[in-house]
Amino acid sequence: QHVLHNTRQELFSVNEKLTAIQREKNDDFKDLSDNEKALLKDLDLIASELKVYKEENQNLQNLLGELIDKKASSQTEEQNAL
Repeated sequence: QHVLHNTRQELFSVNEKLTAIQREKNDDFKDLSDNEKALLKDLDLIASELKVYKEENQNLQNLLGELIDKKASSQTEEQNAL
């Protein structure tokens, strides 16, 4: 029971800290104008889109690498057959 009590105290403490951080964050946004809030939303959206594009780019690079390797492999096989 002592461990349970300590765990509850720690959880309460962490929850209080989280609540304080969330309040701070909300207070920071209260100082912003509507235009600044809209810009922040747009920046978040652009950042998430950029992440998707980077992942898609990496996937395309991987596919191109595989195709180049296959082409080189088939050319080597053709030369060996001659």
